[in-house]
Amino acid sequence: MARGRVAKNRAAKDLAAEHGAAADRVAADRVAADRVAADRVAADRVASGRVASGRAASGRAAAPKGGAAASQGGTVSPGPAAGGVLVVPVRVRPGAVNTRVGGGYQGRYGPAVVVAVNAPAVDGRATEMALRAVAAALGLRAADVTLRAGRTSRDKLFEVADPPADLAARIRALLDS
Repeated sequence: MARGRVAKNRAAKDLAAEHGAAADRVAADRVAADRVAADRVAADRVASGRVASGRAASGRAAAPKGGAAASQGGTVSPGPAAGGVLVVPVRVRPGAVNTRVGGGYQGRYGPAVVVAVNAPAVDGRATEMALRAVAAALGLRAADVTLRAGRTSRDKLFEVADPPADLAARIRALLDS
C-alpha cells in the first residue's frame, strides 16, 4: 500500500513541477485523501476485530515489517474471531530441505508459526504447501484452512472456519516447539 501511495505522490509532484501552484494543491489533496483512506481501512480493521489496535486507535501507522507491528499493537493472535473463525498467523520459509511446522516468529501479524517448506516461492507453490503443512500439523483437512492475507508475502494469515475447541491450544504448542 505504501509503495502505491509513494508512486501517486511522486506523480502528483511531477505534475506540480509542470503546472505550478494549482498542481501543488492537487498533490496536497491526493496526499490527504490517501491518509484518510488509510485511516478508514485501519478503523474498519479495528471495528471488525481483525487487529487489536492500529493507526485508528493510536494515531500512528502500523509498521510493515518485523516485530515493529507488535510493539505498536497491530497484532493478530491465534484465537477465535467473529463468526467462529480462528486466524493463524504464519511465517513461511520457502526452499527448505524438509517441510517442518513449529517455532515462533514475531512477524507482521504478531507471533506467527514458522512453516519451512521445500517448495520455491514461485506461483504460490510455497503458499499452497504451507497451507497443507499447517493443516496437517493441526490435524485438519487442507480444505478447512484458507488463506486470508499474504498471498505473495512470507507473513500470511490462514483462517480456520468452525475450529475445534482445542485448536488454539494446538497453535500455542506449535509456537512453543
